[in-house]
Amino acid sequence: ADFTNCFRCLSRLPLPGSPDFEERLQEVTEYLLSQCSTVEELKKEYRPRMNPRQFQMIMMLMESNPQLAPALGRGFAAFSQEIERLEKSKELENVTDEDKKKENQAMWTAWLKTYVERLKKEADKVTDLTAANQRRKEVMNMTNPRFILRNYIAQNAIDAAEKGDFSEVRRVLEILQTPYSEDLDFGSLSQATAETSPPAATEDTSNSVESRTFVGQCYDGKPPSWSTDLRVT
Repeated sequence: ADFTNCFRCLSRLPLPGSPDFEERLQEVTEYLLSQCSTVEELKKEYRPRMNPRQFQMIMMLMESNPQLAPALGRGFAAFSQEIERLEKSKELENVTDEDKKKENQAMWTAWLKTYVERLKKEADKVTDLTAANQRRKEVMNMTNPRFILRNYIAQNAIDAAEKGDFSEVRRVLEILQTPYSEDLDFGSLSQATAETSPPAATEDTSNSVESRTFVGQCYDGKPPSWSTDLRVT
């Protein structure tokens, strides 16, 4: 799940005993589940990245002389990460979306149960729930940002700037100047977000990068699936 969005959304949950607690708990649960990766997104995240020939060479080297691992430096680190990706990818082979949803539901439900118990201890110490909820929300929202400079947001701005359009750079700068704001008026900003456009069925897209277009606001939403292709250089 997306950490930034999940931490931010917890401020929406009032203290136990509040009139709308159960309703808000359901809303928060649904939001947290919406931030979880799908099976396809996970498969994409864990697909192999190393050159197959390089991977095989390091594999043979490690089998014949494992003591050389420290000398490989970054090469060994990349190799270890590739092994982890292969293991994760294998685990996902027979996992369905329904299986993943059930797992996410069970894990978040268990976590929220523990979190609610923590909130009950806080609620026991207050006499004015309304004031306590307001203060709690303010403190949490001043600590957990709504906006961060994600790779895909930066890439959108870069793509536009390379075409001579710097409006997205200015837009992102304006957003990042108030990363904790709940009052940012997206209507005053030009629509800008990233969505996936499906590739043509007749083309070989096994190694293609999905196209991107601006169609709405996604600065504080779940990152689009194509963002997993981005690598910081």
